[in-house]
Amino acid sequence: MKIRNIIIFIFSVFTLLGILSIYFPQEGITYKATTLTFPQLSDILKNDRKEYVTDNSTIKISDEIKSYLNAQKESEDYKQKYIALKHPHAISFPKDSIEWMNSVFTEFEKADKKCIRVIHYGDSQIEEDRITGTLREYLQNTFGGYGVGMVPLIQKVPTSAISQTSNIELFRYAVFNSETRKTEFKDYGPLGQSYLLNGAITVTFNKLNYSYTQRKTKRFGNITILFNSNSPITVNAYVNNKSISKTSNIGDSKLNIDIPDSTNYINLTIEGNAIVYGIMVDGNGKGIQVDNAAMRGCSGTIFTSISSSSLSTYYANNNVPLIIMQYGGNSIPYIKSSKQIETYCKSISRQFKYLKRISPKSKILFIGPSDMVDRSTRQTYSHMEEFIDSLKTTCFSNDVAYWDLYRNMGGNGSMTTWVNSKLAGSDYIHFTREGSKKASVMLCEGIKAAYDYYTYKKEQLLKTEEDIALQEVEEIIP
Repeated sequence: MKIRNIIIFIFSVFTLLGILSIYFPQEGITYKATTLTFPQLSDILKNDRKEYVTDNSTIKISDEIKSYLNAQKESEDYKQKYIALKHPHAISFPKDSIEWMNSVFTEFEKADKKCIRVIHYGDSQIEEDRITGTLREYLQNTFGGYGVGMVPLIQKVPTSAISQTSNIELFRYAVFNSETRKTEFKDYGPLGQSYLLNGAITVTFNKLNYSYTQRKTKRFGNITILFNSNSPITVNAYVNNKSISKTSNIGDSKLNIDIPDSTNYINLTIEGNAIVYGIMVDGNGKGIQVDNAAMRGCSGTIFTSISSSSLSTYYANNNVPLIIMQYGGNSIPYIKSSKQIETYCKSISRQFKYLKRISPKSKILFIGPSDMVDRSTRQTYSHMEEFIDSLKTTCFSNDVAYWDLYRNMGGNGSMTTWVNSKLAGSDYIHFTREGSKKASVMLCEGIKAAYDYYTYKKEQLLKTEEDIALQEVEEIIP
């Protein structure tokens, strides 16, 4: 058909419709039970926007759309929460509330402005910075920061994070080892060990160049000595070919040395009479710091044996949104009955309550024991799963999150598999460096799954606030 004919046809149709709209009866034409109507020309040309906006049927449709969109939003929220909670390495939260981590992540995101600390308590499974090191690296890469964190005045077990030496030995008080000296004042400090200083000691920190040493622990910019003393102590620091000297005041519990330029070597001479709890080898005063508090042979039931004053000073003076406790492995071989499991869990419950009383703003994440092999049977201990399930129940009843290392490894018999894969040692207890990293990476993935949901919810909240603001503007300016 030619274009000219098409145009004539279109105009003819419009003309016919126009004539109908003019002459068609307004009340319509009724034939039997059927009434035919046709819009009037005045209705077609009419442009009364308010009439349609205020029409009840229009409002009803709008509400239905809103309801649909809200349902879609809730469905997506459920999907994102399900992904986080059912992640292969997910953390288990009390009442399955993934929002349990919100206060922790809120503080972590402030690490660009101030120092945020995490303390990782554990048994020999975390010695040498194993597991802690990879966790520290993940948190510092995600939220910022560098440095090793808190270390004891004298390292009895070398760490892979930093080289630390001292010129003399001192008496050590330790709450977690029966062979170490005890103090009647329970003055063990946040690491569960302290040193009696009467005179002077020189401590040297230097970077390590091992391939498995995390890059961000190879430099530091801030040193803090934690102590208890009735008299001033003096610290002389030699760094970057410069000497810095500082003396505390009576009543001080810490002495801080800010290093202008980040370095990887420092020589400290500490002089005075004091109980020294530890030294924080941190970054530049902001960022995430993760303190490794390894306690060989410990079952995790010793915190109530540490004076609240030596613990509360640490928590009161630092931002510690998360406490990690990793215990249970040292108790497994000695537990023979459900009654003993109950006794252990009651003791752990007391530790939770004690730490919460000292640091009420801190959340506690408990990491359970790995798979362990009974040497007499060469099989996983028969009461392992009952022990872990009871421990998890105890955690939840105290609003403590639980990360199941046993099941993340693979459950019953997995330790043998890890040993054969050189991820664990021949003692069928401790991880190798590769195994420690694998376990820690799984833990980090569980934390990341929770953080991904947290950031999703933040974005949704921000979007909702923007929509509300836009709606308010539209009401002001029609």
